[in-house]
Amino acid sequence: MEDKQDILVTENEVNPSPGEDSTSETIQKESQNDFDEEGEHVETSPSLRGYRGSRDEVEHMLLDPGAQRFPAQTEDYNDLPTYPLRPSYKEYHFQLRPGSRPVVFDGCPEDPHKPASVPIYQTATFQQPSCSEFGAYDYTRSGNPTRTALEKQVAMLEFAHAAFAFTTGMAALNCVTRLLKPGDTMALTSDIYGGMHRLVSRVTAVSNVSIIFLPTWELEAVERLFEEYPSTKVLHMESPSNPLMRITDIRAVADICHRHSCILSIDNTMMSPHLQQPLNHGADIVVHSMTKFFGGHSDTMGGIVAVATEDLAKQIAFFQNAEGTGLAPFDCWLFLRGIKTLAIRVDKAQENALAIATFLKRQSIVKKLFYAGLEPTQDTMKLNEQAAKDFKIHMGQARGGGSVISFTTGSYRISQRLVDSLHLFKLTVSFGSCNSLVEMPAYLSHASIPAEERTLPDDLIRLSIGIEDVNDLIDDLQKAILIATGTIVESDQLLRKGLNQEAMKLMKSMTIPEAPHAVALNGNSKPRPPMTPTRRKKAVKKLLVTDDHISVNIDKNHAKLAIAFVAGILCSAAIVGMKKNA
Repeated sequence: MEDKQDILVTENEVNPSPGEDSTSETIQKESQNDFDEEGEHVETSPSLRGYRGSRDEVEHMLLDPGAQRFPAQTEDYNDLPTYPLRPSYKEYHFQLRPGSRPVVFDGCPEDPHKPASVPIYQTATFQQPSCSEFGAYDYTRSGNPTRTALEKQVAMLEFAHAAFAFTTGMAALNCVTRLLKPGDTMALTSDIYGGMHRLVSRVTAVSNVSIIFLPTWELEAVERLFEEYPSTKVLHMESPSNPLMRITDIRAVADICHRHSCILSIDNTMMSPHLQQPLNHGADIVVHSMTKFFGGHSDTMGGIVAVATEDLAKQIAFFQNAEGTGLAPFDCWLFLRGIKTLAIRVDKAQENALAIATFLKRQSIVKKLFYAGLEPTQDTMKLNEQAAKDFKIHMGQARGGGSVISFTTGSYRISQRLVDSLHLFKLTVSFGSCNSLVEMPAYLSHASIPAEERTLPDDLIRLSIGIEDVNDLIDDLQKAILIATGTIVESDQLLRKGLNQEAMKLMKSMTIPEAPHAVALNGNSKPRPPMTPTRRKKAVKKLLVTDDHISVNIDKNHAKLAIAFVAGILCSAAIVGMKKNA
């Protein structure tokens, strides 16, 4: 007898032959009978429990959505599935290693042309077989073959029963809150993404749902939650949390939640399914902002909700369809493309992040460092026993620390100068891109949280490490640290204020770092004395930058530099003139 894994592999690798009978059968549900005469049940979503038919017929429908039919006349129209039959991946067993899983996937096994890339079904509607039957798809708001391919692949990567793609990560999170009814309580980890805090406190709460924040990393607090708020129906958390990298024992919290009939929802965006699969540790729901690691290029927005049970799948699918928040076909295709490089991007970024965290740990400007993948030293463990416990818990439920690092400097102004002095790190919200990103969460990603409710310090800096050469990233950080501490004065800071590239190049040619550390780093020359205000004033008396010209007065001791500078200006003027004439 075949097992479930054989069916799932067949679904990905085998297509019915062109001559195979493709006669469609209407899916009828009869609650008292299983479809298999031997009593064996194949897990699918929607569930086929009660379907009277052979195992071969089910396999055929899984392979060919076109063979699926749903009766148009039902007692309740809302009971009709909004998406075609698909296999459940809850107990799927990969025969491939993690690096191959995002790549080896056939999103359209029924296509006779065997495309290497899943086609984009850029259509709003689908023709139906008859007045009395629905086909696998009828309207793209409800379902689309390109979206189905994406949802199946994410379900497979997360070991989910089913997954559903949304227009944004916030739309996915909002759909989870729809599981609550007036009078229910929703609990969330106190270190939560700012957008989620705004959603539950200003939108969900309006529906007479009580909102509670608690430190989920303290199991005693989770136990007390259900004693004080027995109406808690959903507990939503992050591990590691964003941005303080708080670690929560997913399995332990799941056990507590399930004893009290509470749904455990986890935002797994920080890790991606390549590094962590919370459903395998007892979670009921996993949410991702696919904008981050799934896309990987900061060019597409989307969210995903992966669930562990058929009951949750039916509810999430209903709200996705009713509210019209399903992801569009082209965006689905972009995420399918992005997933193919998920493993190599995440692994490279994580490798870089570990090196940068090690570098930052040695910097005196860094007062507190938050990174889940950095093993605490013996000295650290003596001062903070929880650090060792957190590291052990995290590595027991994830394959590394990810690529997001946060740290404090002890001063908001120092943090601001450091961030403004970085050039390779793009100053922006979000994370998970190929490019390295930087922000100050209290003023960007978490600014929507009222200051009195914020659990993060004002001077916190968050780095999202990309896939650049790590030495270049460290050089950029080292230079920014020197500027932030006043060791060197860098005119490049003006770049953040809109200085054009031509002016930037000219200023670089006339400004040489004078800090002892900056020169001694090369090891090729003796350290110069620090650049004093008097020396700096003699070197450059006046610098004026406008849209049309750059003027500068330079001391006579710097005549050669002045000649080179004027020559550069003339060249720039000539180029500008040529562009205008063209």
